[in-house]
Amino acid sequence: MFKSAQLYKEELNQKYIETWYQPKYMYYSGAGNREISIADNNFDRHDFVCVNDKGEVTGYFSYHINWITKSIDSLGLISFINNNIILINDVIKHLIYLLDHVGINRIEFWAYADNPAVDGYEKLVKKIGGERIATLHQVEMLSDGKLHDMCVFEILHKNSEIARKHF
Repeated sequence: MFKSAQLYKEELNQKYIETWYQPKYMYYSGAGNREISIADNNFDRHDFVCVNDKGEVTGYFSYHINWITKSIDSLGLISFINNNIILINDVIKHLIYLLDHVGINRIEFWAYADNPAVDGYEKLVKKIGGERIATLHQVEMLSDGKLHDMCVFEILHKNSEIARKHF
């Protein structure tokens, strides 16, 4: 279940710091790490933690929201456990909520092309009516010392309405 990350700052950052030297998490942090900075408001950035039934933080989801263009960008998503189906379901429900009830027009996010989660992102985006619109080559060097490509995904409200009628 999603909860406001402002209520879990310390636990969130403790879990995140524990990932810093684990290679599988390099796709979240990019070239380097710093603590997750949680704003003291929710005007143009929304931060959530996924909390299990024991009250433990199992994931983090954030994004920037532009109220003028009604668009979302800078999505951040990290799971602190394997196969975090609750987190993924909460993300899908939240994105649909943003499109259907908040009136968001466009959602954009980027992911490293060789991130094992990219296949899941492609399925998620397609399910909601979006698509992978570009691949940018050799964008950033990660902690493995290699240059990595970046995928750009986009979901437009007009396309998402059509797709959701079929699922």
